[in-house]
Amino acid sequence: MRRKAIPVVLTTLIFLIFVSCSNNSEVDTDTRWWLDAETIPEWAQVGNFRCARWDGGPLEADKGRLSGWPYWAEGDSAGVLRAVESFYGLKTIEWAKRAGLNWLWVTWSVGFSHETEQKQWDILRPYIKECHKNGIKVTAYMSGANMFHEDMEEHVPGSTEWWQLDKNGEPVPYGAARYNKYGITRYMANMQHPDWLPYQRVRIREALEAGIDGFWIDNIGTKKYETEIRQLVDLIMEEGKKLDKIPLVCFNMHRGALAVARYTNCLSTEDGNEPGYYEAASTFGTDKTLFDAHEYDYAEETGKLVCNIGILKYQYAVSEGWRPSCVEYGKRHNGVSRMVDVMAPEKWQLSLAECQMHHNSLEPYFEGIFMRDLVEGNPYAHKCLDAMGVYNKFFDTHSEYLTNPTSIAKIGVLSQSRGGKPERKLISFLNKLSAQNVQYDVLLDVDLNNKLLSNYDVIVLPELIQIDTTKVEFVRNWISSGGKLLTYGKMEQRSDLFQCQFENEKADIGTGSVEFTEIVTKAEPLSKKLEGLVNDDELISLNAPPYVLHHAVLQKEKSRLVVHVLNYSQTETQGIELVCRAPVKNARLFSPDFEKSMSLESISGNNENIIEIPKMKTYCIIVINL
Repeated sequence: MRRKAIPVVLTTLIFLIFVSCSNNSEVDTDTRWWLDAETIPEWAQVGNFRCARWDGGPLEADKGRLSGWPYWAEGDSAGVLRAVESFYGLKTIEWAKRAGLNWLWVTWSVGFSHETEQKQWDILRPYIKECHKNGIKVTAYMSGANMFHEDMEEHVPGSTEWWQLDKNGEPVPYGAARYNKYGITRYMANMQHPDWLPYQRVRIREALEAGIDGFWIDNIGTKKYETEIRQLVDLIMEEGKKLDKIPLVCFNMHRGALAVARYTNCLSTEDGNEPGYYEAASTFGTDKTLFDAHEYDYAEETGKLVCNIGILKYQYAVSEGWRPSCVEYGKRHNGVSRMVDVMAPEKWQLSLAECQMHHNSLEPYFEGIFMRDLVEGNPYAHKCLDAMGVYNKFFDTHSEYLTNPTSIAKIGVLSQSRGGKPERKLISFLNKLSAQNVQYDVLLDVDLNNKLLSNYDVIVLPELIQIDTTKVEFVRNWISSGGKLLTYGKMEQRSDLFQCQFENEKADIGTGSVEFTEIVTKAEPLSKKLEGLVNDDELISLNAPPYVLHHAVLQKEKSRLVVHVLNYSQTETQGIELVCRAPVKNARLFSPDFEKSMSLESISGNNENIIEIPKMKTYCIIVINL
């Protein structure tokens, strides 16, 4: 149906003036009072939370049915709709506890009218109270800009004016759906329409009054809508303040917009991949007939080891070390939709450990076949649930080793904080670099200063990344003091940036240098060069097969190193050696794969200590007291 846009001149003008006054391009922490580490409750601080998607209820069932999701068909021959509709019962809270979860997000608002969504809210109010009684925090899933337009037209006739229109004046459909016999059921809202945010305000207020602890916003997580994202955050915080609450707010951000989350006090993305060590190359997204395949438009992972460390480190950089950060591994190695394919119990454990060792929390995905099988009592589904519980309960028991981490990396990788294609390409590169077990930190240009840069021996400036020109002087100062910067891309751009002349792809600045390296399609050449530059200065290194990676941090207040070791092959491996270049008092191994911890022997020599890990399966923590 074609509709001609009718301008609402006066109200729109007032609204736009308000927006321009209240949303500057720079984050103003004086008025954005929630952007403060001190406002994060203890339960949500790094290392303390274990979260999950917990979609469900009749609203979610209707959403899936009208979106053409696999097995959500009329008649429900697969039993998926029945399982989803009935999900918010007391037994599922027990399931969450079995899985070791202490933070769930529930389906609150998906784009139907208030009248239609009320039935969901009535179910969730007592459910939220029961979660809280059981020590579980709850976040409300809310669509930021989605409209089930027929239902909205029925209950809010004027909502036809809220549709987002394309250049031809046609309503813009929600893109991530497989519309079936119902036709296009979901339109995107024009979030700048003066009536849209007031309508959202009601949903927000109802959720907060129901006792919700935060919001997980979907459908607008792109850089293009940064202004709208800020408006919605402001609105949520305004409503929260009325109830003396500081809700945790995150958006479902995608690669290219992850840094926009600096305006929020929580982070989330579904852009993770199923990790592992594979005999063949990845088949991610190769079957275009499957529902999830079109959601991802990134370079295919190559090689045997597939990891998510790049996006985890990037998220942690955006978090500034204090925002709770969550990642869903939405993409399966075999290319099958996450709604159909359930990862193996061991893969859930690998995924949980990979996130936790890099200061994030995995968001397990239950919706679809997995949820159906849980409700129907399928033993394999419940084995997956219990496998999660083994690892999450281990993290909870040993949370003292997961909190207050301080990086010991000697390599920094620069990134611009403006998103877009450079951010997408950077994360693909970081994953490849991580697969070579290179230890590094991501440094956003907005954070650069002399103190921060002094922690690093080598800095990498990747292709396409153009750091803020106001921050270049900090990098020049660091190079002048002996730092070595490796870069690739266009040499003339780097010449302009650093105001230097290159000879044989190298330029000297003070006692340091800028060096061009080959454009990296595989990480091996760069990783070897980096290893030669910093190896002797690294506190911790690892002698292990290529499928075993590590991440080491310092806990200053405890005078100890915490070394996470992860085996992507998940086969029992022996004889792994940790090399520690600091005096070692003692070392101990903790693992969810073994019943008891064990003391490890340290052998000294050549200004280093070698600690042998006698055996491991998937994951362990080595605690080294200095």
